[in-house]
Amino acid sequence: MNKFDLNKVKDNFSEVEKFARKHTTETLTAIAIAVAALSAWAHFFVGTLGWSVIFMAIGAIVGIFFPSHIDRGIKKIYSFSSRENKMTEIIAEAIKIAVALFLPFIYFCFLGLMAGTSYHYYTRYAQSGQKGNKAA
Repeated sequence: MNKFDLNKVKDNFSEVEKFARKHTTETLTAIAIAVAALSAWAHFFVGTLGWSVIFMAIGAIVGIFFPSHIDRGIKKIYSFSSRENKMTEIIAEAIKIAVALFLPFIYFCFLGLMAGTSYHYYTRYAQSGQKGNKAA
């Protein structure tokens, strides 16, 4: 017979909390992607899963054809959020989650832009023959 141990649950929750505090941006971005996917799939507000896929494809195509322009803009967005304090970062991530909930196709378009620009990075990296390609 299994006993419910509240201390083990508290220990597991504290580990998750430590991880979330250390990786706030990554955790909230993963939540935003899940919220956008759920919102698009269930037709919560505006847009459907089909529109989200189309906008993601458009974003990827634009990112592939104009990588330097898109990369410059994305770097400005993320350098702004990393320079500010933690509260500003959390507010920016909350806005990202709100956009993902209410307008998921716009969030998927942004993800497509990032995917299109990273396409150039990884193809050049693979063609250069460098070893040890690890995510940071």
